[in-house]
Amino acid sequence: RCNIPQAVNCISRVAERANTPVIYLSTDAAESETDLLQSLTMLNGRTIPLVKRPSRNLAEKWDALLYRHGLEGDSQVEAMLDKTISAMSTVFIGASGSTFTEDILRLRKDWRTGSVCDEYLCQGEQPNFIADTE
Repeated sequence: RCNIPQAVNCISRVAERANTPVIYLSTDAAESETDLLQSLTMLNGRTIPLVKRPSRNLAEKWDALLYRHGLEGDSQVEAMLDKTISAMSTVFIGASGSTFTEDILRLRKDWRTGSVCDEYLCQGEQPNFIADTE
């Protein structure tokens, strides 16, 4: 598992190679971590926006079908939405060892939506920090 600055470098490299203006973020990381990730993710001096699936908002209708069928807040449905969005993206960066990532990579292969820029976060890199020992 890489640290946030290392993840930022990886994401920025892939964003530059793929020439992508925005990144969809699907994670169970704490908001403090994703806020730090967002504050550091830049390319050529400009912030690369990290967007997440929005929470329920009565003014928006994107999730009306889920709500109508009582599926809002269902963690399995939300996970499948994230998998589908990720599988249909231009480029995908996943976490090594994650079954969530492997499901998305399988979908990308089956749907032929994969990219030569797809990779695992911090692929082939050792964590560049030393854990405190007590």
